[in-house]
Amino acid sequence: MPPSRQSVIPRFKAQLALLALPWVLALPGCQGSKPLRPIPDHPPVVPIALDDPDPPDRVIRDLLSRHNAIRSERDLPPLSFSPTLSQAARDQVAGMIELGKVRHRGVDGSTPADRVKQVGYPYQSVGENVAAGQETAEEVMTGWMDSSGHRRNILGEFEELGAAREEDPNGRPYWCVVFATPIPQRNPDEAADALLKQINTLRLNEQLPPLAPNPKLQRIARAYSQAMAKAGSLKPPGPSIADRVREAGVSYRRLAQSVASGNPGPKEVLDAMTESAQQRRNLLGPFDRVGIGYANAEDGRPFWTILLVEGNGGSL
Repeated sequence: MPPSRQSVIPRFKAQLALLALPWVLALPGCQGSKPLRPIPDHPPVVPIALDDPDPPDRVIRDLLSRHNAIRSERDLPPLSFSPTLSQAARDQVAGMIELGKVRHRGVDGSTPADRVKQVGYPYQSVGENVAAGQETAEEVMTGWMDSSGHRRNILGEFEELGAAREEDPNGRPYWCVVFATPIPQRNPDEAADALLKQINTLRLNEQLPPLAPNPKLQRIARAYSQAMAKAGSLKPPGPSIADRVREAGVSYRRLAQSVASGNPGPKEVLDAMTESAQQRRNLLGPFDRVGIGYANAEDGRPFWTILLVEGNGGSL
């Protein structure tokens, strides 16, 4: 039976939104103002298991080694073994054996992406190769490398691999390899610092002064990112960003907000925002202070908030 492959990319479509409030009247100072309404932390994303970097099974070790040898020949980084992805691969092998055929759709109608999600792996991109009848890792790799689609997965921009091989009652082997790149689970402070560095580099290239991080704005932006992550939406219930700024007693002459989801890192966020004329105008606008927030939803999706302020001193 010929091998089969499927790539699923990417899981989350990057989204952007913005809010611009030009020349809003200055708000009162912080004295006597209400404190910023707290937003409960969203449940933490379970980290991907990294305590077993080597496959326990000799055949799977051989399979991983052959993948990485082929990638090394082309100056590509090696794939790391993932026990979590291997569980998704075992689930599909069990389903193929039950059905007696090679396929990507599971017995429950699931796709490769569905199965990776079901095992709790937050991913940016996923690919899957399946096959049946090949006795050894060498045989199945030869078949996959002779197919352009499978070869693309093997040489793809993935970071981790999970694999399974099981035999049906007649001794016929079934194979499944799942490729994926996880969504980074970033430290919120480090994520904010990295994005601010990217923004200020952009402004420097345009001969504009850098934005100064402001602790109060940082807290507002982080709380808003947590609210988006909890709701899984760029428009979460509860107070708006303007309401949060007002409740915090922040004075300003101009306020703008940009939010994004699905962009895994600071570079991807900035690249996406600079492709939007309005977002780019915000980033290069006459602002002097900034707050940046980052949070992950339960499914691992990142949510970013950039809060830009042109202040008039005082409570900032």
